[in-house]
Amino acid sequence: MRRIVIYPSDKEIEVAVFGDIPEVRGSFPYPECSCEVGSIVSTIRETLGFEDFDAGITTYGVIEPTHQEFLELTPERVRALSENRLGTDKTNIASVILALLLPKKTYIAYPLTFDSLPEMSHLSGIPQITRRVVAHALDHITVAKKSNKSKLLTVYLSGGEISTAAHVNGKILDITNSFDGEGPMTPTRSGFFHQRCVYKMALSGIFSKDDLISKIREKGGLLAHLGTSDLSEIRLKIKNGDTKAKLIYDAMVYQIAKSIGRMNPLLKDKAEALIFTGPLSKDYKLVSEIADYIAYIGPISVANDFDYPRILDDILLERL
Repeated sequence: MRRIVIYPSDKEIEVAVFGDIPEVRGSFPYPECSCEVGSIVSTIRETLGFEDFDAGITTYGVIEPTHQEFLELTPERVRALSENRLGTDKTNIASVILALLLPKKTYIAYPLTFDSLPEMSHLSGIPQITRRVVAHALDHITVAKKSNKSKLLTVYLSGGEISTAAHVNGKILDITNSFDGEGPMTPTRSGFFHQRCVYKMALSGIFSKDDLISKIREKGGLLAHLGTSDLSEIRLKIKNGDTKAKLIYDAMVYQIAKSIGRMNPLLKDKAEALIFTGPLSKDYKLVSEIADYIAYIGPISVANDFDYPRILDDILLERL
């Protein structure tokens, strides 16, 4: 059985073919607009040398909230992702590409909206507002499974999302939804800010809905303050005496640590492990600076060498 995996990583789209042939892999840039998707699909076919697939799987993407880890990638879901109906995220395109490659069966595992949290965690102080989950659950769950610990915190670090999850006995009790502004500022996201400030901006008549969402999800954080989200560039500014750059960078580190600390009480105990993962977990200076605040919580480690295309293929094989 020939299987194709589309894994939308932080920087590129990874494609792998497994099954009745020697393993084949390739990496492709994200399209700059929807008009490029067809050419990327053609390039993938030419690069891999195959057109027929018995099954395919992808991950991430903003679909409807779901308690299911593994779902059929229906035409309706593909349309919703292609039109960004429930949220704009670059990983939405992975499902569209998979569908256009025409496997006989298509699936999505651990979409960004995968939600296994207790009902209590969704409540807010306003009955009309229910908290939703949008996070890289696949990464948090993979790290937790590999750790074999019963009580732990996992921290996902990337240029966009920075999220913390609390795990007890294999279940996520809560997780940060940085997509909608929870948690710390990140290189490109705003993080939490006071509701009063949101009201003032939203009602000012100056900003459109798209402006505000962009400030939260794409043009906030370090980028908004300093004009760049590149940590190396920011550190160079600091080295050259830029006091504003140092203040903003230190504030991000402080907020990340504070966000991690807020999850710790859910364990009702000392964490057996506190594990960093995600693209920015390879920045050991950043991890070390965060660790200076939260080392008391539990033993700290980094896990970022997972083969996610292979992990997704294993998930697919388990369900077929």
